[in-house]
Amino acid sequence: KSGALDQAWKTIRDVANMGFIFVLLYAAIQTILGVGKNTKKLIVNMIVVAILVNFSLFATRVVIDASNMLAMLFYNAIAPGAMADEASVLNVGLSNSLMEPLRISGIMKDIGFLEGKKIIMISILGSIFSIVAAFVFFAISLMLIIRFVVLMFVMILSPIAFVSFVLPGLGGQTKKWTDALVSQAFFAPIYFMLTWIV
Repeated sequence: KSGALDQAWKTIRDVANMGFIFVLLYAAIQTILGVGKNTKKLIVNMIVVAILVNFSLFATRVVIDASNMLAMLFYNAIAPGAMADEASVLNVGLSNSLMEPLRISGIMKDIGFLEGKKIIMISILGSIFSIVAAFVFFAISLMLIIRFVVLMFVMILSPIAFVSFVLPGLGGQTKKWTDALVSQAFFAPIYFMLTWIV
């Protein structure tokens, strides 16, 4: 639920904001000792990132919402009218839009006039086709569930990703977070686009 997500994000954000205190102390000690060369740049970066950390959930949600809107655009192209009425999802939903051209549900209707061996062959091949299609749809549903879970963690951990912009040695964590956000956010639109093309 978004309330739990917001609470988790606030906790991580508060921890990230406390981390800025230590970075500020580090910069202050460098300035006092005259050791640091890029202390001013570190302080400026820290102030910018401190502001961005507080908007990290919003920025992450903008990317996710944009990808979801793109996915819904392709979903509506595949199954027109499915989103308009929840009661009609069974009749005009995604599964019906895929089953109709594949003729999965009517595979046995047209073989009544055929003979023994042909009926057995069509039944076996039709069953194999149905099992493969079911496996593909099951795999895609698992991937969409994984997408949901990963995006939840991406939103919760967004303050740490923004903090790692300013902390030396954490650039790899920022890249991992960005890769997870982009790859998982745009998985759904790309899948629905390819399904629509097929």
